[in-house]
Amino acid sequence: MSKTLSIPIGIKNIVWRDIFPIILATIVLGAPTLIYPFGRDQGEYAWIATSTLNGILSYSEIFNVKPPFTHLIHQVALVSFGYKIASIRILDLLWQFATAIFIFKIAKQIGQPRVTSIFAAVVYLLSYFIMDYWTIAQTDGFLNLPITAGILLFLRAQQKIHFWIYAASGVAIGLGTLFKYPIGILIVFLSLLILIRKTKNCLFSVLWLGIGFAAPLAVGTLVMLLRGNLADFLWIQSTFISRYSTMPILDLSYARTIIHVFFAIYPVLGWGSLFGIYGLFSGHSRSGWMKMTVLATWWASAVIHFVIQNKFYGYHTLPILAPLALMTSNLFVDVTKMRGLFRFAIGVWGIWLMVFQFFSYNFP
Repeated sequence: MSKTLSIPIGIKNIVWRDIFPIILATIVLGAPTLIYPFGRDQGEYAWIATSTLNGILSYSEIFNVKPPFTHLIHQVALVSFGYKIASIRILDLLWQFATAIFIFKIAKQIGQPRVTSIFAAVVYLLSYFIMDYWTIAQTDGFLNLPITAGILLFLRAQQKIHFWIYAASGVAIGLGTLFKYPIGILIVFLSLLILIRKTKNCLFSVLWLGIGFAAPLAVGTLVMLLRGNLADFLWIQSTFISRYSTMPILDLSYARTIIHVFFAIYPVLGWGSLFGIYGLFSGHSRSGWMKMTVLATWWASAVIHFVIQNKFYGYHTLPILAPLALMTSNLFVDVTKMRGLFRFAIGVWGIWLMVFQFFSYNFP
């Protein structure tokens, strides 16, 4: 009999034969990152974390452009694994492993076969750890864990209407927003999906989702108010960041910039998204379409998160990787079940777009 590993979500346990390939992929793909040096950003965040652990007040006594969870996650790494460069890499590896487990659970929740669900988790890990030392262990990658937890809980709440599950989903998404705010647009899209479905007590569902979302934001605001750095934090976020993010990065029109970024700078992201969108909505029942719509709104929120920052750095793409891995897994079903020659060909091509990254020159 297979041993099981319980997770605090309440949707079936994970058996070891399911989790072992994800553990193996995490070790094989993630182990080389443990010797990566700091990039400029990681060095800055580590210094802020060290300073705040020594009693310096963030935002007021040491400048920090990021929301509070960025230096908090570095504090956790330093306290847990020691004051060394490898600490944030160790935490990042464990963090992305947990994210991959949630991706596996989401795939199972939307009705994907076991192998396809494992495929989605492994594709996410591959897409993440293929990035260079500067791009990973960044704020945009850390927010994937709470957001995937929020999506899983939302799907669970859609299956069995329980207001506390909607609230828990909102809390998870709120925690993700405390890493970076643009991803918070997801809560708007999910609320609209609830209202569009017109289920019983849909307004209460939206209310509890919103209450859950607002809770961590309110707690964070209260903590900074009591510590005396809220005014400095608000100035940095409202004034400094807005000026910084409006500086153009490419000498192109905005529409041409978006096309150029998605299909020239990050072609796997652009073409993979096109194939993934096809995979989402090919051959699903009405109930299946509703689940796919949740993934589509997640992907759209991640794209908005990427675009609205107006910098188009590699690490800004990281929130797209989780929904994209799940979208690509639908193509895997088309391939394995031989659903017609055209869908088989589309599936093979889409999968290749994601997997060929393994042969990239910059893979460790």
